[in-house]
Amino acid sequence: MIQRRLYSWVLAWIYLSSAEADIAPKIDTFPVWNSRYNVGKATEVEVRLIAAQDGDYVISTGSLSANVHLLMDTPKSIWLPLRPDSSGSIALKAYKRGESAVAVERSMTFSAIDKPQIVMVTDGVTADGRQALIQQLRVSDHDVFTSISAQALPRFGTSYASVHAVVMHFSALQTLEDRQIKALSRFLMQCGSMIALAFPDPIFKRLKQLSGCQGNFLVNVFSADQLAAQRAMLEKPSALPVFTELLDTRPRSKIDQLYTLLVIFCLGYLLIGFIAVGVASRQRTLFILPLISAGIALLVWGHRQPDKVLSSWLEMGAGQSSAWYSARLTLQGTGFWRERIELPIEAVYAANTAVDGQMLMTENGSLEFPVEYGLLSQNTYHWQSGLSVDAPLSLAIENGMPVVVNSGPQLTKQGLFRWRGSIYILPSLQPGHAWRLSSATAKAEYAKIVEMFAKQSRQDSFALLIPFSADILPAVAQRSGWLLIHGANSGVL
Repeated sequence: MIQRRLYSWVLAWIYLSSAEADIAPKIDTFPVWNSRYNVGKATEVEVRLIAAQDGDYVISTGSLSANVHLLMDTPKSIWLPLRPDSSGSIALKAYKRGESAVAVERSMTFSAIDKPQIVMVTDGVTADGRQALIQQLRVSDHDVFTSISAQALPRFGTSYASVHAVVMHFSALQTLEDRQIKALSRFLMQCGSMIALAFPDPIFKRLKQLSGCQGNFLVNVFSADQLAAQRAMLEKPSALPVFTELLDTRPRSKIDQLYTLLVIFCLGYLLIGFIAVGVASRQRTLFILPLISAGIALLVWGHRQPDKVLSSWLEMGAGQSSAWYSARLTLQGTGFWRERIELPIEAVYAANTAVDGQMLMTENGSLEFPVEYGLLSQNTYHWQSGLSVDAPLSLAIENGMPVVVNSGPQLTKQGLFRWRGSIYILPSLQPGHAWRLSSATAKAEYAKIVEMFAKQSRQDSFALLIPFSADILPAVAQRSGWLLIHGANSGVL
């Protein structure tokens, strides 16, 4: 009898173990850049899952999680953005929704490198060809070269943070998925360096128009020998305004009004308190005043939505179709409030950003997470990225003098114009109207924004700066920013 019962227990244990194995999916991991990364910079990993049951599953690592629907015995890949710490260790966990106790775990380790790497995409290039390219590009023995296939290129633009330059043959470009093309485009928009190998001229011109810094860091070559004269294009481009400089471009926030209201409240409380002390016939009246004041404070600040302000600085070349931008989002608490917000990966994985709480990756690749606000609390996010932009103004040279034309459908606001080292006032322009610099044009007086414009356009013979509200975060109503359009030395742009 005891043997039969023991046998039943063993069968039950085997059955439950196999059932649990069916619930938990199997996972394989494929880190981008052959597991190399720069400490503090974003990277990503491809997680390939296969399950024995249809259903909704969760893949998580640290504070990040993502939902994925799996079909039975059908492999599916999901790409997760990561920002490993100095140890490079990452732990993954996958489980069926509602069955978190039955999970499969996988650990992996990224290898930290000291400097950004030069990525060689192997598709379309022979081994001897790659060696010849590396010999031409190598400047020192400390240069890091990473060879990967086109299929292994990342799906998120943030993963290019540890890449100095990409070397790619046109045949590799043709095999990329849409998400890979968008990620590579985002890299180029931010003045990323790329050596295009044997790209057709029409395709290369389109990439040139898309690339930031007027395409100065994109070159098309047809042999390794041509690279010797192109090493200079691997130099790092000029930086955008940093976090603190964007403080000077932000609009007036409601926080200023909030401080004023607090001061008025405190002064009013003291004034009424002194009056009450002087006229109160009973001491009991003095105890009512704090209760009334507390009630008013709770009514005013007890449950208020936060104040959200977005400031941005964009730069693009004349005739370009994209801009490189620096953005600063301030979430200012004006009372007690709790909500979930959604931000781009660039904002969350920026080096100066820390997020409390569990993050969920959305279907569009953004990150959603909870935020709690208190009175006068402040959360700030600063990041850089690129986006497509239709320039509202075009620049040209006529008879040796600059001409600015409003080629857009809307009135442009007053801005600044640089010509031969001097900064002038650029008036607002109606659609279709043109402006020409003349001896009567007024020069701009000193201001912080004039100083920033002069700094960012110091290498241009002419450039312009106008107020421009970029569509970076449509959900944020309070947006302000500036668009700097770099000119060329001569010719019609």
